[in-house]
Amino acid sequence: MTETVEKQIVTPYNVSGLVDYNKLVKDFNAELLTQEQIARIGAITHKEPHMWLRRGLFFCHRDINAVLDDVEKGNKIYLYTGRGPS
Repeated sequence: MTETVEKQIVTPYNVSGLVDYNKLVKDFNAELLTQEQIARIGAITHKEPHMWLRRGLFFCHRDINAVLDDVEKGNKIYLYTGRGPS
């Protein structure tokens, strides 16, 4: 018996096939979030990090260290998006 593997297709509108999250991280030039980064978010906000961060639903980032560094230095930051944050 041969196994058929559906090709992963991810668009802004649809997701099909078996999702390989490590491939998504690589394809979108992102990095996996670490427990240290999540702890820094909690320390900066003086609140427990959002449950989706703690549970791993939000699992990757682009440049979060630069954002956290700026906030720790007292610099203002903003999130510039098109349709929605990603």
